Amino acid sequence: MFGSWNSSRRGSGAVEAALVLPVLLVVLMGLIEAGWMFHGQQAVARAVRTGCRAGAMAASPADLANTASDAIQAELIAAGFTCPTGGCDPVVSLETSVGERYLSCTLTAPHEPLTSMIPRLDSAALTSATRNRVERTD
Repeated sequence: MFGSWNSSRRGSGAVEAALVLPVLLVVLMGLIEAGWMFHGQQAVARAVRTGCRAGAMAASPADLANTASDAIQAELIAAGFTCPTGGCDPVVSLETSVGERYLSCTLTAPHEPLTSMIPRLDSAALTSATRNRVERTD
C-alpha cells in the first residue's frame, strides 16, 4: 500500500521546478536590468555634476562651456559609461539671474539595456541636469 503512494509522487519536484524556474529567471533578469539602469543613471548624474563644477571654476570665462563639456565626457569615460550611437552630447549654457552668472549643464543619454526582456526599458533615457554659480569673473 505505501509503495504505490510513494511512487506516484516521484516526479512532483521536477514538475514544480519546471513551473517556478521561468518565473524566478524573469524576476532575476528584471532585477539585473534595473540595477544596470540605476548604474547608468548614477554615472550620468555624477558626470554632469562634476563636469559642470569644473566648467564653473574654469580659468578663462570664455572657456566655461568647453571646459564643462570636456569634463563631462571625461567623467563618463572614467565611469566606464559607453555612449551609444545617438550620443551623449551635453548641453551647456551660461545664464544670468539676480546679478549672478550660472552655468547650466544637461545631459540626456539613451539607455542601453543588457537584455531586451523588458521592452519599456529599450526606449528609456538617462537624464541629469545641474546648475553651478560661476566662480571666476575675470
